[in-house]
Amino acid sequence: MSICFIYHISKLGLVPIGVRISEVLPCGLKIRHHVVGSGYVCICPPLDLESKLRKLRQTSANLEEENALLSRHVENMKVAVEKAQNEVKKQEEKNESLQSHLGVLREVLAASFKDLPLPGETEI
Repeated sequence: MSICFIYHISKLGLVPIGVRISEVLPCGLKIRHHVVGSGYVCICPPLDLESKLRKLRQTSANLEEENALLSRHVENMKVAVEKAQNEVKKQEEKNESLQSHLGVLREVLAASFKDLPLPGETEI
């Protein structure tokens, strides 16, 4: 299969008209051209160029696929980070609450033992 670019021959030079895929025109290693009709020419790039184009298209498709996968991964990571930040915030709030409660317990405990004499201590 060969891809050929069709041009119109005008006073300004070659004007691109379109692309044709042909089973009949194996181009070989040199650029080949032939007249398609009155005032038209078909230029076929070398086969190795066509294979390079196919490989580039395949590589491009693979990279687009990989980019889509990475984009989904990035979105998933953003969601995970947001969840983790929410959990950290809740944990910090819980820690503050527990710290406050611990302070109250210390005050109550200290108040409960303030009138209790320590053994071996004498009042002056």
